[in-house]
Amino acid sequence: MAGFFYIGDENGLSVGSHVFYRILELSKRHFEIDKKDCQENIFRSIEETGMDMLPLDIHDSRCFNAFYQALKRGLKEYVKSKNVSFDIDEFYSITVENTQELINKLERDTRLN
Repeated sequence: MAGFFYIGDENGLSVGSHVFYRILELSKRHFEIDKKDCQENIFRSIEETGMDMLPLDIHDSRCFNAFYQALKRGLKEYVKSKNVSFDIDEFYSITVENTQELINKLERDTRLN
């Protein structure tokens, strides 16, 4: 199974389902308090598709930026927590690589401030 982050025309990222949900969790815990409405809207859009797909193209600049910032904070925390631990599982490297690739793709979008 695979998950897909749809950013916009000709911009997206396909990852394994397990990594897809890890990336979502990395971002979910790191939304700023005043952007919780964006968090709810973004994660609701996954439920509405009924698939392992996050359609970021439907979100405005404010929510797009909130997701981007949350994802960056989540990745930083994830890497920091694993750097001090010898308990690195089989999905650690691919999660870090795919999350960084997603961040790079998000940075190409015109909605990013």
